[in-house]
Amino acid sequence: MTISSFGRQASRGGMITMIGQVARIGTQLVSLVILARLLAPDDFGLMAMVVAVVGVGEVVRDFGLSSAAVQAASLSRGQRDKLFWINSGIGLALGLVCASMAPLLAYLYDRPELVAITIALSPTFLLNGLSTQHRANLNREMKFARLAIVETLAPVMALVVGVAIALLSGGYWALVGQQLALAVFTLLLSVCLGPWLPGGWRRDADVRPFMRFGLNLLLVQLLNYASRNIDSVVIGARFGAQSLGLYDRAFQLVMKPVAQINAPAVKVALPTLAKLQESPDFARFVLAGQRLLLLPLIALLGFLAASSPVLVVALLGDEWEGSALYVSILSVGAIAQVGSYCVYWIFLAKGLTGSNLKYALVTRPIMIAMVLMGALVSPELAAAGYSASLLVMWPLGIWWIRRVPGVPARSMAWNGFRTLLTVTPASVVVAAFALHWSESGELPGWIALVLSLVLYAVSYSVTLAIWPAARRDFVFVSTKARDGLRRA
Repeated sequence: MTISSFGRQASRGGMITMIGQVARIGTQLVSLVILARLLAPDDFGLMAMVVAVVGVGEVVRDFGLSSAAVQAASLSRGQRDKLFWINSGIGLALGLVCASMAPLLAYLYDRPELVAITIALSPTFLLNGLSTQHRANLNREMKFARLAIVETLAPVMALVVGVAIALLSGGYWALVGQQLALAVFTLLLSVCLGPWLPGGWRRDADVRPFMRFGLNLLLVQLLNYASRNIDSVVIGARFGAQSLGLYDRAFQLVMKPVAQINAPAVKVALPTLAKLQESPDFARFVLAGQRLLLLPLIALLGFLAASSPVLVVALLGDEWEGSALYVSILSVGAIAQVGSYCVYWIFLAKGLTGSNLKYALVTRPIMIAMVLMGALVSPELAAAGYSASLLVMWPLGIWWIRRVPGVPARSMAWNGFRTLLTVTPASVVVAAFALHWSESGELPGWIALVLSLVLYAVSYSVTLAIWPAARRDFVFVSTKARDGLRRA
């Protein structure tokens, strides 16, 4: 396949994936708004307590083997079958471990309800283990449209289940049912839309290279997970389910969509960059992908950070006003996290899982320490410690990969800095308006939200009009998006 055809396929795949992800994020936003008005913060806090601790099992369940299967230069039928059974076996074992941990979790948080919640969620490990290689196969074969269908329809159907239970006054069981339904529908859709069905265990299939790749990646992901969830664990244990519920809604509003956009971006970037890792065009594709990711996401996060007092009340209601400060704090950290995602692409595409592990061993303890220090004072400072650590990790990551052959580290740093400067004026204008509104309350929340959007768009347009470099970035992203839509 030629470089130009790679570009066309990556562009088309990126657009299809992004369309699907926009639909998925829209579903999540609808879920956030509807369930926030049907359930109490305490219900979300209970669910977050379980997910923050047992969610580490989801990282172990994958074992890095989905990325290993996608990144590999070649993958035989026997190897693929064997990876399926390994992931499924790990999922079964983790489900049993999760169920056995239920009493300990209830004791840790002093909430007896967590026993039943944890046991009810344990089958998701097996279900997700069964679907792992089906989704990895769709990704490897660059079947992005089918993958987008799986990742869009499953959350929609799960939301229907969750809302139905909530309307029946199911309380936190609505959230449990939603997670179980998501795992079931993801498996069913992955099997139905995939061109592959697993065979039996093949002893002669050598999967040791995949296990080595996966083990390094697993260790990195475990460190990442521990550092990303230490905030929820500490806030829940120290300040209770109510505070954790407010924090968790902010996290779901900001960090979850960002992670969900990165996941399909990796699905497109990894197979594309892995095939180009020895090509002189590698740097060009990295910079193009970075610009396509940074500009829309940082623009969105700049708006979230600035408008949070208006946004939270307008979408979730007055009961959730305490989440607004968390939204602002986490949005700032999410901007840096988006920048770090591009560094992660380099580690995976170049097969540098060992270097990625060393980087994680340096940076993730910093994050954990900063969160713990903040939690000594308040949940707000715990969130601030989380975001501050992300701001440290972004430039450090670019510095870390500066000597990797073919990596345009200096250009990546300038791309990021330029994008930040582009959104700053509009964010400052909207933040001033939102602060005035929160103090005066002169307008209904939804009108204030519309005015915030208009102010942001006008201020952003002024920046584009007076800064040619920012305007070139905007034209580049718009052109690629338009071309991708045509090919989709």
